[in-house]
Amino acid sequence: MRIAAIALSLILTFGTICSFGTVDKSSGYGYTVTFYAGLQGHFGSDPDNKTVTKECKAGEEITISLDDLDFHLDNNEYYAKGLRQTGHDNDEYKDINSKTITVDEDMAFEVAYGIKGGMVAYTVNYVSAKDGEELHDSDTYYGMVGDKPVVSYKYVENYLPDAYNKGKTLSADESQNVYTFTYSYTGRSDNGGDNDDNDNNGNNNNGNNGNNNGANNGAANANAPGGNATANADGTNIADNDTPQAAPSDFVDLDDPDAPLADGSDQEGKDSGSKLPFLIGGGIGALLLACIAYALARRRREE
Repeated sequence: MRIAAIALSLILTFGTICSFGTVDKSSGYGYTVTFYAGLQGHFGSDPDNKTVTKECKAGEEITISLDDLDFHLDNNEYYAKGLRQTGHDNDEYKDINSKTITVDEDMAFEVAYGIKGGMVAYTVNYVSAKDGEELHDSDTYYGMVGDKPVVSYKYVENYLPDAYNKGKTLSADESQNVYTFTYSYTGRSDNGGDNDDNDNNGNNNNGNNGNNNGANNGAANANAPGGNATANADGTNIADNDTPQAAPSDFVDLDDPDAPLADGSDQEGKDSGSKLPFLIGGGIGALLLACIAYALARRRREE
């Protein structure tokens, strides 16, 4: 009986210890994102700092990147491909250089390494869909041929990208290693005000007044001086020569033949050009057959 009482006491005590500090995740807290540097690098100024953890609320958005984690290589024979989620084998969380994620569970990431030698550069561009204007300085990274890095868009005020993340297999031809994020103007600033394109600056207030009045009727043209924009039902302006954009894709695989080309060239035109030799060959073949048929028919008449 005494032994049973002691055992029960130990169970209750141990159970209390195990539950101490447990967070009710339904309250919105308690998720942990852990980053592991592995054997070839470290975080921060301490060479022994191999792990970084972040405590997050449920649904919180955080950006993960080697730069933000202050990652440093210990061995120059290696290079860091990026971060990948531990225990998963998918393109979305593989070799990430920078990515914004929504935390809805405990997550862990580790640095992925490659051995230097035969490295190639790949470039990330951030341009306007309207005129190809560069909205952010291009970034250049390095990887091995055959690697498939995933890169994330960069925030540009008043603009939305065509996708939040893109992946592409690196080629020995660096001119092919191009990621281009194409941004559409949204006409809305962070402070809630509606703005037209920069080239309409100076008289935007009049145009915005016209837009807001038009918004009360669902959608109307802003005919006030200086404001050549159309108002949506919610009052959001659509700038001249821009069209409303669908929500950006979360991930675009640039290796997919149906994905937009990284250099922005016309796939349809490219396909037509590649078919041209076959069309010419088919035409010549048909002409030869017609000549042979004519010759045979003429011979029969002469006989």
